[in-house]
Amino acid sequence: MALIKNILITGGSGYLAGRLGEYLSKNKFNVRLVSRKKNLLTKNSSKINWNNNKSIKNNFKNIQCIVHAAGPNYRECHKNYKTSKKFYDATTKKIIKIAHECKINKIIFFSSTMVYDQKSNCITEKSKKYSDSSYAKLNLIAEKHILNHMPEAKIKRIVVRLSNAVGVPLHKKIDCWELLCNEICKTLITKNKIVLKTNGQQKKNFIAISEISQKIMYLIKSNKNKLIINLISNKSFKVIEMATFIKLIYEKKYKKKSGLEIGKDIDEKNYPEIKSIFKFQCAKNTRQQLKNEITNTLIFCKKIFK
Repeated sequence: MALIKNILITGGSGYLAGRLGEYLSKNKFNVRLVSRKKNLLTKNSSKINWNNNKSIKNNFKNIQCIVHAAGPNYRECHKNYKTSKKFYDATTKKIIKIAHECKINKIIFFSSTMVYDQKSNCITEKSKKYSDSSYAKLNLIAEKHILNHMPEAKIKRIVVRLSNAVGVPLHKKIDCWELLCNEICKTLITKNKIVLKTNGQQKKNFIAISEISQKIMYLIKSNKNKLIINLISNKSFKVIEMATFIKLIYEKKYKKKSGLEIGKDIDEKNYPEIKSIFKFQCAKNTRQQLKNEITNTLIFCKKIFK
């Protein structure tokens, strides 16, 4: 396969796409971010109309790899499932078709570990029990299209199922403040305390956006094909452990004590342990990368939430 240098990232005005684009650009890739929204964030961004084949082909021109990071979030899926399904279903097929016409080499699709049945004790890529949530169903439909639509197309295809991303956004308008770690950072800066809704005993996998970016760059360079990968870190935390971790970083940086309010609600869900059978030759020191992302998020919050 030819050396890949020209990358297109969908969802270009979103949380992950912007950070990934920034990282790849710093590592000498030519990056084009595309989005349906007008409030694009970088000079390498352009608007795309997924209902217009000419718009899609113009944006796909000279591209070698697509990172498909666009899609509805958990809230949108449950609020407007039928509308989201219709759009996402048609768009994903169209991406494969036009990528084939434009002779694009590779597609990497961002899915979620939330597709798995959360009642399982342990999850790997071989697990076949899936969640029945609207969000999971939509991601599984898109995964199926990415891996199987137009099998005659000579496109390498990889699905990454992402756990809980942790990191600073590029811009204050990015919708990311309902994510656990970002919400904690914001509340610490604005109220000098953390407020948990539950007792915090749920255990979750958290991965720094810097680590995500390193692993995606590895996959872009690899010859892997027809692959599903759990894109996770090697460290899981209980929510209370992550809250305490962020609290300590905050107190050390700003040299003051903060509060921690633990909710009375008991989350009895059996959150599974997530593992991956795929081993990356990159992205070491998960804890330090999480610490760096949290520190930068606190600094960002200090600037914008006054």
